Amino acid sequence: FVAAATYTYCAVRILAEILGLDDYRMLVPPLTALWALLSMQMYGDTFELFRFFKPNVVLPYVALLLMLPFAVLWAAHLIRAYMSRARGKAGSGGA
Repeated sequence: FVAAATYTYCAVRILAEILGLDDYRMLVPPLTALWALLSMQMYGDTFELFRFFKPNVVLPYVALLLMLPFAVLWAAHLIRAYMSRARGKAGSGGA
């Protein structure tokens, strides 16, 4: 969801800039409808789309797309916390 929202936001802002529009929000519904139509065209039929959304197929994708960014953020947080503690101990030991 976050990726789709980001792509939509970037696309409508760029399109509004190209078209010289002051308000980009009126472009969101048509662009979203166009992207929904194009995404449904990727599949041969409706049953293929339903097969993709079965838990054994879509669950690994969702887990990867949701858990990987959080894991990266937590790792960065832990590394920064460890580095700041290490700098704090090294700086307070002298004098």
